[in-house]
Amino acid sequence: MSVSPKRPRTIALVFLVLVILGIIQAAKVVALNEQSALLLDLQVRPDPRLRLLIAAIWMLLFWSLAIALWRKIFLTHWLIPLLLAFYALYELALMGLFVQVPINRARWLQHTFVAFTLVLFAYWALNKGTAKSYYLEDGPAVG
Repeated sequence: MSVSPKRPRTIALVFLVLVILGIIQAAKVVALNEQSALLLDLQVRPDPRLRLLIAAIWMLLFWSLAIALWRKIFLTHWLIPLLLAFYALYELALMGLFVQVPINRARWLQHTFVAFTLVLFAYWALNKGTAKSYYLEDGPAVG
């Protein structure tokens, strides 16, 4: 009887990032749902209902990829950095197209740096040697 190796810490960190991003999106869903009447009256762009739907989709994507990572599904080592890059582009596009306050527009470089760093970390963490061998083991990981 062989025991599966412990999950590498880098994979656990990526899992934690995905869960936290899913929680942030869940909070957005709750906030947009609570404030939707006010936002509709103010005619905020983009439409709050569309933003609520998109936040719910991101929440489901982050949590489903976290589960897939935990269950050692092999394609997650490519999908997670790609999803994080698309999410960063989505957030930066929202900021660039719809934010009116100059101080918030000035933060695009900071957001870009954080997003780029997160994507690079996820790519490195999921594609280094110990992570590759972790995926090749049979069955879900223990621990």
